[in-house]
Amino acid sequence: MRKSLGYSYEQMFISCLYGLQDCKRDDWIWHFEGKFGNCFTFNSGRYQNGSKAELKTVTQVGISGGLIVELFLKDNPHQNGMSMY
Repeated sequence: MRKSLGYSYEQMFISCLYGLQDCKRDDWIWHFEGKFGNCFTFNSGRYQNGSKAELKTVTQVGISGGLIVELFLKDNPHQNGMSMY
């Protein structure tokens, strides 16, 4: 139920690159936070099912070595009083 109160990963993430390669959905885990709604954590060391995932490391500074995310941040009418920032 809580997940349906905010935007899904597919609705929120317009584009995502890590090290100039497309991010995978498995790179993010979802959790619900009372103040902000649906939240997604990158590179947590876990998959959504709780199993261990290999952590990604940065070998180069700057845009080509880091995380680039483009998000859809329109206000959600189901989250009265909640912030999306």
